[in-house]
Amino acid sequence: PPDVSGSGGRGRDPWKAATGLWRNGEVVAGGPSYGAGMPEYAVLWNGCEGEATGRLSVLADRFELTSGERRVVVRFADLVDVTIGRKQADRLRGLPVLWLRHRDGRALRLASLQGPGILHELSRLVAREPG
Repeated sequence: PPDVSGSGGRGRDPWKAATGLWRNGEVVAGGPSYGAGMPEYAVLWNGCEGEATGRLSVLADRFELTSGERRVVVRFADLVDVTIGRKQADRLRGLPVLWLRHRDGRALRLASLQGPGILHELSRLVAREPG
């Protein structure tokens, strides 16, 4: 039968979202790029400036969210509460969220476009931050 995968016969499912390209044991696109510097994730977020879709970069003491020219910095030391919201009222576009509550009362909801397991990983990163 003809190859309809568009992958040159490598067996990739054309209907499944790309989750990463592997080279020498590292994820180089579409997931956390541990070997290439800071981990990055595709996310949807909603906060005081509205909703956006973009990239979350993990640094030692903060998350940086970027969407086009828009940039949001979330410093771990400024957070007073981090929880995972699974209730329908918490969700963004039907996805569970990571609630990040700032000490000044602002709140930001993050939803992973790469699967809900990412929320647990991000929550653990914030919990490990001293301060």
